[in-house]
Amino acid sequence: MASLKEMPDLSNNHYFWRSVRLASALALSGIWIFLFDLNPTQAAAFFISTLFLSIVDMSASVATRLKMLLISLASTMLVGAITILLYPYFWSIFFFIPVVVFGSLYGARVFPIRNLFLSINLLAFVLALPFTSEKITLIDFSLCQFFGGLWYFSTVLFGLAVFNFLKWIGSQWADYFYLNESYANPTHNNFIIPTDEQNNLIRKENEGESHFFFKHPFRLIVSLLIGLTIMNLSQTDHGYWIVLTIIFIHHPSKKINASIPKMVQRFLGTLIGLILFFPLTFIEAGNWVWHVITFFVGIPIFLFLRSNYFIAIIFVTILVMLNMAAGNGVDASILLERCVDTIMAILIVLSTHFILRWIKFIELTLIRKFK
Repeated sequence: MASLKEMPDLSNNHYFWRSVRLASALALSGIWIFLFDLNPTQAAAFFISTLFLSIVDMSASVATRLKMLLISLASTMLVGAITILLYPYFWSIFFFIPVVVFGSLYGARVFPIRNLFLSINLLAFVLALPFTSEKITLIDFSLCQFFGGLWYFSTVLFGLAVFNFLKWIGSQWADYFYLNESYANPTHNNFIIPTDEQNNLIRKENEGESHFFFKHPFRLIVSLLIGLTIMNLSQTDHGYWIVLTIIFIHHPSKKINASIPKMVQRFLGTLIGLILFFPLTFIEAGNWVWHVITFFVGIPIFLFLRSNYFIAIIFVTILVMLNMAAGNGVDASILLERCVDTIMAILIVLSTHFILRWIKFIELTLIRKFK
């Protein structure tokens, strides 16, 4: 196994070149979608698989990176397939949510970055909800996910080949592909992965918590169940956005003041992203235009994914809208729905927290009274 310092990464100190490679992988996925003549649903499955692995691809050794990518691809394909399989029996999905959460927590023991494994499986579950059996067969979904992953693996190998070639010819550009060990584990991870300080705080808080019901997994499950219920009752095409937003803003800390800043950033970032995307709803463009824009939107996403949640979510919102525009089109009503769903997700997380806190307060009051 090669050492960390020998490993290439298309990134300089600020991860710019790495962001270019990841954005290119997303944008160029449109070429394969065109060549294989995939319909919008198949194309979405292909694109989502590429996006999953782009998020997972961290700055680490090739061995570690390949391990992370293989585990992520296999687990997300499995979670997505089971979700589609259960969808005709929709209420069974409510029982599947705890399985996904606790199964991912158990599987995360062998994953280099544990919280990321949990997050990526939850994303796989939510983003598979729109893929009903009427829109895509289970085989088609699995194949599109697999080929999307295969495409992403090829971009990793391409980056490795370019680095080795530049190093072989002694080009100064090889420095842009060189990853110093000090940048392998960035100190700021604010999008999905909590920092070490946050991990320590969360562990201490959970150890001091008297009941399992107030720990992060249970609070997350309760919020997801409420969000899924509202999604089912609303009968809208994009109700899964509520559940998706819950995942991103549900901070592991039991203290609500740890979640509020992320909620504010999420809402404002989504709102700004929708405003920036709004002029594009008037453009009647071919798919290639959307993929070109995807490239330029993807760069700031991966550039700020670790360091600035607010900026990242602005461009993530635009990316989601671009993907929808390339498939079935987007109008002002969809943008409004996205904003409303974000507000509903925030209210659900807040409600879950305060209801559980209220239950605990009642319990402590009763204990003191009858002690």
